[in-house]
Amino acid sequence: MSRRRIVLGLAAGAMLAFAASAFGCTVCFGESDHPIVKGAQASVLFMVAVTYLLLAGGVASVFLLRRRARRLAEQHATSDIAFAADHQGACRQ
Repeated sequence: MSRRRIVLGLAAGAMLAFAASAFGCTVCFGESDHPIVKGAQASVLFMVAVTYLLLAGGVASVFLLRRRARRLAEQHATSDIAFAADHQGACRQ
């Protein structure tokens, strides 16, 4: 027998000997009223909520900056028109 087969056989034997420790937890068995399951569900909901809140905050800040830029552009446009009107009146005199 080759050395590789011996090592693989020993590894398989060790896995079979300690198979009881590889059983699934209560989540895998479907015990839905266990505290571990409830904690996992709450953590998933929390992560989803944080993700959507961060996304909503980013979108809201873009819209606020866009509205502020439009307002400033309108203010500069009206002040430029007033300046041009005053300048034309001063040149005619």
